[in-house]
Amino acid sequence: ASHGLKGQDLFPAIDRAGLEYIVLFSPCPYADRAVGRETLRGPHPGPLHPPALRREFLEETATLARAGGGRVVPYAWIDPSAPEAVDHLEWAVGELGFRGVKIIPNGWYPYEERFFPFYAKVEELGVPLHSHTGILYSYGMNSNCCRPANFEFLAGFPKLTFIFAHIS
Repeated sequence: ASHGLKGQDLFPAIDRAGLEYIVLFSPCPYADRAVGRETLRGPHPGPLHPPALRREFLEETATLARAGGGRVVPYAWIDPSAPEAVDHLEWAVGELGFRGVKIIPNGWYPYEERFFPFYAKVEELGVPLHSHTGILYSYGMNSNCCRPANFEFLAGFPKLTFIFAHIS
């Protein structure tokens, strides 16, 4: 179930690019990223890979980061809608050494109160929360879920650092 990334390919590329380090996201937790007319009717929460496979993705990424000698900063891509999201977050940061968390609102809105325990745990762990906020294309019509205004609630988590990519 490897995501195919190998240190022997990555580390020389980092060196050739003259980079001191990179941020590496763990593999996508979603099992289906297909786009078709059937997904263009509204937010489409794609099915997640099984929890064991998502844990394996985190382990592989952590192993690669450790082999990088500080040149690879691992971020755990976790979907907060998964029942085990907080457990995976605690494990990834606390035991595997992940230094950040990535989310992509995929058929859910980030301001939903059911995700507040997840954000509170991210805040407690002291790692940044990274999210995409643009058009996704490969996840159905989820752009409304990813609007920057949907993240205004983060003001209620004053110690949480957040990063927005692909500002829409």
